[in-house]
Amino acid sequence: MRDLGLQVTDAQQHCGIGTLMARHAAAHARSSGAHTLSVYTAASNTPMLRILHRLGPATQTPHGSHMDVRVQLRS
Repeated sequence: MRDLGLQVTDAQQHCGIGTLMARHAAAHARSSGAHTLSVYTAASNTPMLRILHRLGPATQTPHGSHMDVRVQLRS
């Protein structure tokens, strides 16, 4: 399992930068043998949640105002 941490400045959001970084991180994790990507994000961070669900099958576990998301990188 690999942890993913991304931060995009407010001025640069909605330009695809977070998506590109997440895809690159997932590809790197896959190539290094990881089976799962782990992300802890605000439950209200719908752009990040959409990105994560596009990376692969994802499960979400709520923790108050946050979500623990696990993205399966390999079947």
